[in-house]
Amino acid sequence: MRTPRNCEGEGSGWGTIEDVTLHPLLLSGPSRAPLAELTAQALGRRHRPTLVVRGGLFPGIDAARAGHEIHPELVHAFGREGAASAAPKVAAGLDVPLLLSLDEADVAGPLPRRLRQAIEGADAVILTTGKAAELLRAAEIKRDLYVIAEPNAAELPTYFGALEVVYGRVLAGTELEYEAPAPAQGAPALVQLGGLKKSRPE
Repeated sequence: MRTPRNCEGEGSGWGTIEDVTLHPLLLSGPSRAPLAELTAQALGRRHRPTLVVRGGLFPGIDAARAGHEIHPELVHAFGREGAASAAPKVAAGLDVPLLLSLDEADVAGPLPRRLRQAIEGADAVILTTGKAAELLRAAEIKRDLYVIAEPNAAELPTYFGALEVVYGRVLAGTELEYEAPAPAQGAPALVQLGGLKKSRPE
């Protein structure tokens, strides 16, 4: 298999994972399963996501097992409970990037030490509202934050495009194996990126 050229440099994003089919591992607890499921559906347009939704005792076991089975290029956690709570360890164990998707409820109030460490150490932090970004800034989180609104079913093409920008930036410069994507079903979609906003520390 050939390897696409490295995608490096300022502003790398859209197109950095062109001609590559990713196998992201999506981890969530039951409370954040709706967004995780929509994300899996959106990514499934071109990639091959594996979704693990677990709560209860020892949810990290299933997360770790899935990671070792599929060898993902990245781990994307939704929320801070259940399988998502194991995401930093799973990503570290696999030596792949970690992405976090959080909402206002996840970041309201004092940030627990483990959550703060995960936010500060993640390769990308995606928030569902601008209010969640304000809460993190008030908690003195000084890092780039992406704000992508939680989509409904009709907005999945736009959401997919925004996710590919974030994934592309996280994976820029990474050697990825080429795999021809599956043929598109139906009419070609028009993808707009208006839902993607990036918040930088002032």
